[in-house]
Amino acid sequence: MIEQTSVAPNNTAPNRMRNAIAAALALLILVIAAILASSLYEQRVNEQTRELVTHDLTNKTDTLKAVMQARFAALEGVDAFADAHETPTDLQTGWDKFAGTLLARTPGVRAIALIKNDQSLVYTEEEQREALLKIVAAEISRLSSFTATQDNQILLSDPFVIHSGELGVAASKSRSDGRTRAVIVADVDTILKDSNFAPDGLLYRFSSIRNQNGSIIYGDKAGFDNAPIVIDVPLADGKWEIGGQTSSNLQASNIAQLWFVRLISFAVAALSAAVVLLALSRQSRLEGLVDARTRDLAMVNEELARDNAERRRIEQSLRESEARNRALLISIPDLIFRLDNEERFIGYYVRDEKQLFVPPAAFLDKKISEVMPEDIAKRFHEAAQLAAKTDEAQGIEYQLPDIDNPEQMRFYESRIVAIGPNETLSIVRDVTESKQAYSLLEQRVAERTRELSTLLSVSRQLVSTLELQPLLNIMLDQMEQLIGFDVAMILAPQGADFVYLGYRGPGTSEDVVGSFAPAEIAYATQQVVSEHDTVLIHDLLSDELFSREFMRKLSPEVREQYAGIRSALGVPMEIKDRVIGVLILAHKRPHYYTDIQAQLASGIANQAAVSMENARLYEQAQGIAVLEERQRLARDLHDAVTQTLFSSSLIAEVLPKLWERNRPEAERRLEELRWFTRGALAEMRMLLLELRPTGLTDTLLGELLRQLAEAAMARTRFPITLQIQGQAFLPPDVQITFYRIAQEALNNVWKHSDATQVRIGLLLTPAEAPLPDMIETTVNGIGSFSATETTNGHRSHAAYARLEVEDNGRGFDPNKIPANHFGLTIMQERAETIQAQFKVESEIGKGSKVTLEWRERLTLPVTANASQSVESAAI
Repeated sequence: MIEQTSVAPNNTAPNRMRNAIAAALALLILVIAAILASSLYEQRVNEQTRELVTHDLTNKTDTLKAVMQARFAALEGVDAFADAHETPTDLQTGWDKFAGTLLARTPGVRAIALIKNDQSLVYTEEEQREALLKIVAAEISRLSSFTATQDNQILLSDPFVIHSGELGVAASKSRSDGRTRAVIVADVDTILKDSNFAPDGLLYRFSSIRNQNGSIIYGDKAGFDNAPIVIDVPLADGKWEIGGQTSSNLQASNIAQLWFVRLISFAVAALSAAVVLLALSRQSRLEGLVDARTRDLAMVNEELARDNAERRRIEQSLRESEARNRALLISIPDLIFRLDNEERFIGYYVRDEKQLFVPPAAFLDKKISEVMPEDIAKRFHEAAQLAAKTDEAQGIEYQLPDIDNPEQMRFYESRIVAIGPNETLSIVRDVTESKQAYSLLEQRVAERTRELSTLLSVSRQLVSTLELQPLLNIMLDQMEQLIGFDVAMILAPQGADFVYLGYRGPGTSEDVVGSFAPAEIAYATQQVVSEHDTVLIHDLLSDELFSREFMRKLSPEVREQYAGIRSALGVPMEIKDRVIGVLILAHKRPHYYTDIQAQLASGIANQAAVSMENARLYEQAQGIAVLEERQRLARDLHDAVTQTLFSSSLIAEVLPKLWERNRPEAERRLEELRWFTRGALAEMRMLLLELRPTGLTDTLLGELLRQLAEAAMARTRFPITLQIQGQAFLPPDVQITFYRIAQEALNNVWKHSDATQVRIGLLLTPAEAPLPDMIETTVNGIGSFSATETTNGHRSHAAYARLEVEDNGRGFDPNKIPANHFGLTIMQERAETIQAQFKVESEIGKGSKVTLEWRERLTLPVTANASQSVESAAI
């Protein structure tokens, strides 16, 4: 019902009052609008400012993320090392060198650890070693309770203190099987330094970093107070956040602009209020009449609008529900059967009647036990009971004979859903094609696995030798076994021709290998070289251009030799886009070779090419090593033995005359001659030892040092003290390095120090038995040491060794070594090859001391058995 409203005539005084109030309200509204406009302007300015700050912090975020990803790359390197070294011995042997190199190449990484199959390997910096080892142990302990959800998942720890306020984080990566884990420890300061991260900027202040747990990594927590700007840095399994606030200078500039906008807005509001007052005074009477009628009409329209909206909403909901149900049924490709509580078919739905495996009359109004085999009906009954009990869908799979071909079976999958207490839905899908596709996929995977296994086997055989001819024989044997051929050739380019490196076919390989290929074979080989790709000829008698041209070029002799050949396969053997050889396989059966065989042959040929290049480089390296060793022996003979023998010959010439004139001087010269002769003998013994393949490794290091000291004393004539504690053999490469560094150190003393006394100290800690007493026999002032054996008859090996060469010469400044003096650099490089510590101590006027220290394992403590006496032999 619409209520009628009457309006009294307007009086002048009330209208004026109303107009004044309206003008005041208009002014108030305009003032509020001006305030809102200025607030929106202020908000926009602040948003622009925050966008500038956000952009700047985002750039820092990208840089920080890139730097962190560079650190995470170290985990990929450790993971690749674990994959490349399968056995614990391989891991232990290559770990220190690999980890040391990785640590040196990755700034900020302080420690690296690898856990594989319960074997733990740790490598840290020398500084704060104990703290880093504890951190790595804690990270490994944390990983032991964590199961990776996927391979290569990287975890980042909370920040922790490494040393004296220095913060660090640990990153770790685990395999999903839990058997391989990698850990690195990096210091935060280096990461931020590489990211050019600064706490303040022109646009912001109090820039700080925290992790997802709220721990402050850098800066102050003030960076996250008072509505900060926060940027996420996704890292590994979590994130870091960079927080900052707008600079105070920028805020002051924004406030000045804001007040200017407010003044302009207030002025506009005042002018607008005056215009409103004028308009209201002219329209006041009309407004009174219009307002009353408008209110009545608005109430009626609002009620009608509500009724219409509700009706439209209900109709739309019904249409949408019908459309959803219709689309759902149309989109389901499966068969849907309705069954009552007695498991009787009461209805069905299919998109196509052809989907039914029996006519509808054969199953409607019948129980499932009357339609399906007994075992399938029993399984359906059990699934339907469980679905009704648990209110969850149940599934069964079964097979039925194909209607069109009863000898073949089709596979079906049924999902059983309970709808209330009296009805069950069975949604049936034909999964025969997917089953067949899965079986075909398994077959292809098996074939691919066999191919990869074959390539792996071939690769292992190819890398088992560095001799070229056995390598080529292995390659041809594998090709014959895996692919098959009647004729096989391996040719290498030599100028404009090709020479046989390997051959199987008519005739003997001894007559063919090393000779040049006929022009026809060279023509076919050149085609492979030019293409840089595999050339497959299915039939040489076909009309293909290459086949016709090749057959046209064949001479009667070659045609007779390779009579019956129909198909051929040419494979380039490449190294860095350079063809070093060509493999040609030929068969008497046309279309014998397939694309898959061509791919397999190409893989084997490329692996063989790498092995051939390795064999060539190995042969070249051997030649260079022999030449360098000859040059070194020539220098040693000239510097030591030749000069000593020359001095001895001069003394021997003057000795008879000197004996008659001055017997005391002759006796002194005779003693000098004895020293020269003895020194020459010592030098010759050392050279003979070095010439023997195992001369430097089958002799105790103490005995080598004794002979070295005797030879040096013959040249220098100053006393040398040799101190040996313990007897044990070192690994061959370690023992040779110790000998070479001692030899170079004594040469430096002789050439540069002007010393009058030298001390050589050697400490050996055996690994299998307690340190034995030193066995010493003095022969002309030189100690001679014999090898020791453990109780089981094996040689005792050292787990720790330290060598010291000290003199009382003039000394030098280690920081001012001339550029053309490489002795110390060479000694340092030799020490690095065995992961030993090399140190040089010297001061001008106070002599010098060279120390070399080696440990078998990183965790082995440095121990010197105080119960063993240090024997000294004055030379």
